[in-house]
Amino acid sequence: MATNLSISRPFWRSTLLLGLIATLSSCQSVQDHTIPLSADFSAASELYLANKPSWRLSSSAYQQQFGAFTIQGADVSWKTSIKANLWFAQTGLLDKDEVADSWLKFIAADILNRRGRSVENYKIVKHQDFAFNLLQGGQHAVHSQCRIMALDEGTEIRSLDNSSSQHDSTARKHSYMGCLVSQGNQVWQLIADSRKGEANYFAMTSGDLQLQFKPVNEKLMLVNQQYISMPEWFKQQSGLTIHQQGLQLSALSFDGDKPKIWLRKVLPTNQQALLLTASYSLLMYDWLDEEWRSPSLKIPN
Repeated sequence: MATNLSISRPFWRSTLLLGLIATLSSCQSVQDHTIPLSADFSAASELYLANKPSWRLSSSAYQQQFGAFTIQGADVSWKTSIKANLWFAQTGLLDKDEVADSWLKFIAADILNRRGRSVENYKIVKHQDFAFNLLQGGQHAVHSQCRIMALDEGTEIRSLDNSSSQHDSTARKHSYMGCLVSQGNQVWQLIADSRKGEANYFAMTSGDLQLQFKPVNEKLMLVNQQYISMPEWFKQQSGLTIHQQGLQLSALSFDGDKPKIWLRKVLPTNQQALLLTASYSLLMYDWLDEEWRSPSLKIPN
């Protein structure tokens, strides 16, 4: 008798990805990461390489030099966390999705409790502040003041006498960064909003002025001096392009030991300083909250 076997898409895609990673790890090494850009924009832009800080206990680790521009005066606060019960939190952060599936959580908790184990569902709310100055030719040009808010969901299963924890897991739910970017008398609002299961949202506005952000989900890896693409079905946000009135002004690549920032050369220096400040704010967000891009991992059906 013939047997019909089927393999789910997530399974074989995960298998292919693991095979690709194993191949790269065992036979070849990845020397660099970048994002795909048009030849016209690349030729018309200046490329700056950022040093990803490995030692972050001191705020001075974030000082950088980008041509005539300097990042100085970085101030990074300690990360604070508040743990709250998932169902009865007074934070006002419960949303409709969590209320809708609370019955499933209740049933699971009831079954486990009757079997001699205790289940606790909780939220971890984190926040962290950072700020820095961008100097142009040694003179103060732009200031960025930002706050990161992150929300994780956790489940802990332990024995009823609390003697040992049997299972502890957390999952990212939401991450948000809001910045006030000051240049002279003008103040811009920069927002990055990442929610699990939704497309990431970015905006930068000042009055009627607005910059448009386009997420880049394709990543290129440099292997044996040749850039190759990750598989089409494996998409995770790897960068951004910044536009105004249809013209691409800048681009940002997050990955690698030296993330990349591109600025269009013909832009006035004050506009380059503003775009560089916005890009570096997003880089610091990426370094301080390394999970904010994980909800962007989407495998098409």
